[in-house]
Amino acid sequence: MLPTIQNGEIVHVKPVAANMLRIGDIVLLRSGSEFKAHRIIRKRGQRFITRGDAGVDTDGEIRCDQILGRVIAKESINSRRLVRLDGVRSRFLFFASEARRRAARFVIAREGKDS
Repeated sequence: MLPTIQNGEIVHVKPVAANMLRIGDIVLLRSGSEFKAHRIIRKRGQRFITRGDAGVDTDGEIRCDQILGRVIAKESINSRRLVRLDGVRSRFLFFASEARRRAARFVIAREGKDS
């Protein structure tokens, strides 16, 4: 989940009902035998599409029973300071990042058509 969560940081997870999850939330999910903390980028009823913040590819469709909880905070590896990840600021930063990502993809696509 770079750059939001660095390797070695401790994440704090709170159980949550699937109907309370929103686009932009970071969730801890189980995919096969591995665990991932990824962000919800789309929601379709009780199914979710997630992706790491630095990732290009999604994890595919995730069922609500694969989600173990919402990541509410991280503990910085160096300072041991607790940083909230479930508030308005975190969601705003995600949506701003998504807007930049989409704008960049649009510009690249337009440049390809103009060549």
